[in-house]
Amino acid sequence: MTTKTFYQELQRGLGSAFTELKKNPDNIEYRDALLRCCLRYNSYDLQIEGSRGFYLYNAILETENPDYFLQPVLDKFLSNCSNGIFFHIIEIVYCYAYDGNQLAKDAFYKKYDYFANKKFRLTKNINTDEGRQWDEVAYNLTLFDGFDAFKRYAIETGEIRIKYPNNRKTYDGWYIFKTEYDFGEKRIERYLTKNCEKSPAIKALFDTIKSDKLVRELNEKRNQNTMTIQELIETATVASTHKKNPRYKMRKLRKGRKFSAFRASEQELTDLAHAALNEENLTIKALLLNEFSRDRFPLDITPLMEYAKSDNKLLAETSIDRLKKLKDEKIRNLAIELLTEKGVNSFALGLLEKNYKKSDDAVILSEIKKIRNISHDVQQDIVNIYTCHRSKNAFPILFRVYKKGKCAFCREGVIEAMEHCGVLTNEIIDECLYDSYDDIQKKAKKLKKKFEKKSQK
Repeated sequence: MTTKTFYQELQRGLGSAFTELKKNPDNIEYRDALLRCCLRYNSYDLQIEGSRGFYLYNAILETENPDYFLQPVLDKFLSNCSNGIFFHIIEIVYCYAYDGNQLAKDAFYKKYDYFANKKFRLTKNINTDEGRQWDEVAYNLTLFDGFDAFKRYAIETGEIRIKYPNNRKTYDGWYIFKTEYDFGEKRIERYLTKNCEKSPAIKALFDTIKSDKLVRELNEKRNQNTMTIQELIETATVASTHKKNPRYKMRKLRKGRKFSAFRASEQELTDLAHAALNEENLTIKALLLNEFSRDRFPLDITPLMEYAKSDNKLLAETSIDRLKKLKDEKIRNLAIELLTEKGVNSFALGLLEKNYKKSDDAVILSEIKKIRNISHDVQQDIVNIYTCHRSKNAFPILFRVYKKGKCAFCREGVIEAMEHCGVLTNEIIDECLYDSYDDIQKKAKKLKKKFEKKSQK
């Protein structure tokens, strides 16, 4: 394996990089590539697949000198980090500390003090939320110091709440949620209730927690409110002016209110469909079409098939999403047309979920080979196709998606598709035992036992 390939597969969290390192622990080029991965954010989606910190730490342990990585990792941890790298590297530091490294444990106290001393001046923007980072550091300290760490956090956070009650950077509820899970909600509540009279700081935190719970209850009630079609059109009109992400803007403007295609009457669905088809602005049209569930568009689908070819990416994606649950030879022909003209990033693969034929394998493989990095959408569509249909010729497609896909969560689906099609190999199972995604490791262990039982018969 070349250093470049090793680095790329390590970035994606593949077990093949880990097994390669096990064979060559003294390879300096591999060591430096591993360090680069440790100091960069590698996950596709932190919320879906988690960080790759534990995976990288286990890789570090396979090298001849794990201490080589320690100081650069600590320096990065103690620097100003965006959320992506922070939540990735804190796991590596935690592993060092858990294994008894005092420098790593001391780094947690330094980072905690850094955040505590900043008080209300914590950075909060789309990339960096230091309040959330402080919560994570404080939570890790409870793993070392137990409930005493919680007591310290409660007092220091409460003192900041007293001085700056309208500043929400120091508290978002995540720390309380996690510690309630570990220590028990009743124990947390007992401690806070018992000490409210003794400590104004603890009372300030307790009041904040109660206030947040009340807000959540009100939001849940508000989320049950529905929108009229006219309100949808007005909201979509405003959201369409958002250049980067109109769909996200529309969700923000709705403030929890919904239009449910499942609960709507046939007349309401028909009225909304006509409003969407008659809309001239393509982005507004897409936002209105997005309100339909995938199989409840009440009018003729011919316009949607034309929209699927649109240069407006949002309209094309939304129209295809409405069509992908329908079975129709015309939809399959549209999929092949889009694939050959625009490639796999045209969302056309989704149309084959219900309309696939084995002869489509050649087209899919041809287009898949043209892209270096396989997107999350393509991963999902390939998984949906080959878990709904079987093909012995699917292996080169699935193997490329397995190797080049960015999302580890979707990689688990690729493995399931391989098993479904009967093309999963022992070599891939062995690699998956060391994958960065825990669920893939668990699945690989089960599959290995299953394959071993078959071979013994």
